[in-house]
Amino acid sequence: MIQVVKRSGSMATNILAAEIEFYDEHRDQFASDYPGRFLLIHGRKLHGSFDSLDAAIAEGCRQFGSNPFLARRAGEGMLEVSVPALTAGIPLVVNPQCPD
Repeated sequence: MIQVVKRSGSMATNILAAEIEFYDEHRDQFASDYPGRFLLIHGRKLHGSFDSLDAAIAEGCRQFGSNPFLARRAGEGMLEVSVPALTAGIPLVVNPQCPD
C-alpha cells in the first residue's frame, strides 16, 4: 500500500500515524487472523476485513467520509510516497470515491 506523507520544510507529518502504529503493533496477528484480507483501520481500531481493497475503501468512505483511514492487506509493509503538491498547499484528492 502507499503511504502519503505531508512535508513541511524538512519535517514530515504523517496523517495516518495512529493507524500505522496500530497496524504495525498487530501486523503478525492480523496476517495470521486475516490472511489475504484487506483491513480497514481508523484511529487505533480495526473496523473490518474485506475481500478487496475497493470494498475496504468503500466502507471507509461510508464510515469516515473524507477523514483519513488506512486500508491495507493484512501482513503487508508500507511504501512511502512524497507528494510535492501537499507541501505547496495544493488541494489533493486522494480518493475521489469518498463523498464529502
